[in-house]
Amino acid sequence: MSYSEEELQQLEDQFLGLQEKCNDLCSLYLEREFRSERAKEFVCHGLCRRMSLMARCIEKVFEVLPPDCQDVPDSDVIHDVTVHLQAFVFNTYGCLDNLAHIWVLENDVKEDNGRLIRREWVGLGSKYKTVWDSLPKVFTDYLSEIADWYKDVENFRHALAHRIPLYIPPGYLTDEKALEYNDIQMRINDAVRRRDFEAAELLEDEQAALLSFHPIATHSFDENSKMLYFHAQMLSDFHTVREIASRLLPCFDR
Repeated sequence: MSYSEEELQQLEDQFLGLQEKCNDLCSLYLEREFRSERAKEFVCHGLCRRMSLMARCIEKVFEVLPPDCQDVPDSDVIHDVTVHLQAFVFNTYGCLDNLAHIWVLENDVKEDNGRLIRREWVGLGSKYKTVWDSLPKVFTDYLSEIADWYKDVENFRHALAHRIPLYIPPGYLTDEKALEYNDIQMRINDAVRRRDFEAAELLEDEQAALLSFHPIATHSFDENSKMLYFHAQMLSDFHTVREIASRLLPCFDR
């Protein structure tokens, strides 16, 4: 177990009522009268659908691999969690893009030459200057405060889509156990060469008992990407997206 008792309690508190919080936010957006039909589509079939999927991904990860799990999961569990984690990352970034599109469409944001803004120019980050300049300062001030978080979300999404997908290491070894692990591996190899598969299987069980599990995900080791405790990160990302959407909503009435 990698979480302390206090951290486990915090995770439980953040997990409670997840779907209800999602529904409350979506209701606020769905109840608002947007002028643009295209903006309404981004609200209904973009933002709200993605938020619901994010909540479901978190629920499934907590169900399949609870934060207080102390055993090394089998490969099927790791694969299932990875699938939900990857879907979560895509939809987290997608929510941010959807919010940007809703803002652009509802406020008729255009390029300096008066033309419709190009799709690749639409986003909530400061690098999307045309959109950024059209947003109220109180909102961009908040986005500036969470700029590091936005950068991390963008990095993990782009790595997943274009470079190295998210990966959950199946287990960890202490330095003391590494030598024993390697010694058993040599004995496994020898058993396989002798075609003594029963002995090899027993040795594999002995080897697996040396591993410990940490609920961590990353993408590229060569890029020195961040190691994320995925239960905590998913909850944090969900609540941050919800906060961003909540803060943007009153900006439409300015």
